[in-house]
Amino acid sequence: MPRTIRAALAALALTVLAATPALAAKPLVETVEESGTFLIPCGTVTLVEEWSQSVVLTTWLDRNGEATRAHARVRFDGTITAPGSTLRLSDVGRFTAFLDFGPEGTTERQVGIVYKISAPGLGLVAHDVGQITFFPDGSEPEIKGPHDVWDNGLETLICPFFE
Repeated sequence: MPRTIRAALAALALTVLAATPALAAKPLVETVEESGTFLIPCGTVTLVEEWSQSVVLTTWLDRNGEATRAHARVRFDGTITAPGSTLRLSDVGRFTAFLDFGPEGTTERQVGIVYKISAPGLGLVAHDVGQITFFPDGSEPEIKGPHDVWDNGLETLICPFFE
């Protein structure tokens, strides 16, 4: 389950629609804050993650007002729990996503800590750190650094702690 920058991309779409050629020389900067809850199925138990995310999106436009590149600085904080359990996993992400809009599509490079999941008494449970690049043709991403969640899946790594 790769961490996405859904809010940033939505903000980018709105920014590009509202952009005019007069704004082409100066990057546009927007901050998007969101929070919520999502469920993580784990066999006989369903985990709950309460999260908040702040995304600062900077977008560069060409003379025609078209987005040429952007970067999103993402700050993600979450807490994963299960009904009846006292265990609380901390889920932290601090990364920058660099987006290049080329003729073949968008290339996204995430740099930093995408996942850092830990718990009191357990220490580090899983982490995705370093760099991962997604290509517009959908080919295999380029991965540098340990990426436990990307390689194994979030559920595989955290469900055993709650079963």
